[in-house]
Amino acid sequence: MKKTKTKSKPTTVAKSPEGEGLGASPVRKSSVNLNDTVRFKITPTGWQYIGKVNATDPIYSRYPMRFKVDERGFSEAQLWSVMQFFGPAISLGGMPPIETEIYFPNDPSSATRETI
Repeated sequence: MKKTKTKSKPTTVAKSPEGEGLGASPVRKSSVNLNDTVRFKITPTGWQYIGKVNATDPIYSRYPMRFKVDERGFSEAQLWSVMQFFGPAISLGGMPPIETEIYFPNDPSSATRETI
């Protein structure tokens, strides 16, 4: 019996009309360091959470967490700090303590200080 070689056909991936990824958003690869400074806006729910934590937490009641707010309503902190402090207040279906867009001032592909 004679063996024949069969060539495999290249597989194709169907692309959605919106492009790659989910929805119309383009997929973007970016590198983030947890020590990077981020800019974000605190929501009214976030301000309530800050007051509650500062009043009840054993450490924050002695050394309260304070966020400076600029003229446009943005606060600035290291990413790990924002995640550590506001993480317990974030839940599925809950009111977010910070707005869902976070800006990375040192990232050229993110909004710059002048635009936000």
